[in-house]
Amino acid sequence: MELTEEPTVSLQWAHYKVRWVCALPLEKAVAIASLDERHDPPYDLSGNISGDRNSYSFGRVGRHNIVITVLPAGKYGTNSAASVTTNLSNISKPGPGHPGVMQYDFGKIGPNKVTLMAVLNQPPTKVLTAISTMEAYEMVGEGGISDLVNEIVEKNLGRFTNPGTNHDFLYQAEYPHVGGDSCDACDRSMAKTRTPRTNAEPVIHYGLIASGNSVIKDAKTRDRLAKAHGILCYEMEAAGIMHILRCLVIRGICDYSESHKNKRWQGYAAATAAVYAKSLLLSMGSTIYRRTTAAASTPPPSASPTTLTYSPGPIFPSSPPSSRTRSIQSPRPRPLSTPPTSPALNPLFGKSETRYTWQRQPRRRLNTLNRQVDDAEEVLDAAKSGNISRVREFVENGGDPNTSDTAFNTTLLHYMAQQGNEDMTRFLLESGANPNAAAKFSTNTPLIEAARNGYPDVVQRLLRHGADIETCGEFKRTTLHIAADEGQFACVTVLVDSGADPQVSDENGDTPLVLAEEGNWNKVASYLRQL
Repeated sequence: MELTEEPTVSLQWAHYKVRWVCALPLEKAVAIASLDERHDPPYDLSGNISGDRNSYSFGRVGRHNIVITVLPAGKYGTNSAASVTTNLSNISKPGPGHPGVMQYDFGKIGPNKVTLMAVLNQPPTKVLTAISTMEAYEMVGEGGISDLVNEIVEKNLGRFTNPGTNHDFLYQAEYPHVGGDSCDACDRSMAKTRTPRTNAEPVIHYGLIASGNSVIKDAKTRDRLAKAHGILCYEMEAAGIMHILRCLVIRGICDYSESHKNKRWQGYAAATAAVYAKSLLLSMGSTIYRRTTAAASTPPPSASPTTLTYSPGPIFPSSPPSSRTRSIQSPRPRPLSTPPTSPALNPLFGKSETRYTWQRQPRRRLNTLNRQVDDAEEVLDAAKSGNISRVREFVENGGDPNTSDTAFNTTLLHYMAQQGNEDMTRFLLESGANPNAAAKFSTNTPLIEAARNGYPDVVQRLLRHGADIETCGEFKRTTLHIAADEGQFACVTVLVDSGADPQVSDENGDTPLVLAEEGNWNKVASYLRQL
């Protein structure tokens, strides 16, 4: 897999709120290819995954930091998926749920029998809201993902290409397929007649997915289960994950769950699933409600797995990108100011002297600017990694306490508040740091970061130095919203005692109490009900 950017960013383990679980290395490869930015492993990784044998890749899509993992080689089914996901659950907190994925071999199935089976958790509300946004765009003809799929295909010719309709045959369920690895020797007169597609745009279906440890390779069983339960497709991992985490299951269709199963469509299916997952992440934040579309008339196929899980809470882009990325994202530099004309200029000898002075002065300025940029990057990296002495030295030697990265406007104070360092928070504030500096995409302030991560002493310090208690971050949520959503009881009480409004609503109409109740933060919810 060729990638244009090497990993250069390293965050903390707690910064990764989205987990992307793949069943095959192929799916993980295309997931990595879909990232906007790749990250080095978190610098505190070892302390959070002690004894964990999973292999992780890290990166960012839009403003969401993501950890990607894959099931162990040769290990498929719900049990293997459960083993992998148990470790991933350390990243964030799952909540209560409702039906969304059905386990088809929890009961008994056979050629002439269908029994009721286990129905598992639905995705988190925020993910369902994002799905509704995607559906709404599709309804008005703006939800296509083919361009993004083509970008991946063009970079990896032969691995993720659409095999074409010449390799897409659906046979009558009663037809016994000829032996072999493919349908090449099957009777084409037994293929079902279907209306030809008018374009190559991938079609997105929404509905119930069946999951189990056994492979469905019988068309009659496939159709019988689909008719009884309204199943869209079959897979082998989600049931093991959804017992542990609330997640969204995204499947790229690669066969029809009949006797002939091959890998011809697997690459393209993985690419479409990964692109949909990326598009969904980029659409997070919509307020449209979810609608479920009816199942298509085509029988439910089996799928190429991609499982996406999302943790609620604002995403804070906590790291400056590499210098190569910054050169693209930064605004066009303004020309250096022209120095004043030398007083020695005259018709006899001033021309050469003026030319010499004009050339040298901008060069000295440019060197100074380069040093300042290098110093800023270095001290931001130090702040991100918790190198307190370097940050203090930088400010004490005249460095700007409001130093921020150009891509996200993340300041030194953001990092110190996020890490709960009250002493350095006080030092930066007394040195002139702005307590209300907002990150570029999430609009999170240092106060929001301190409350989100559960540091009441830092919250109090920021408030005493003029932090705006009613400022809003992502989804128009106040600091109290965010503290309640994360279950940070001590921060909630500090904020309320300091005058935060517990009745204010976010862009979805939710109060801090509603968010606490949705997250099952009973102590926080009980406190807010009494106000």
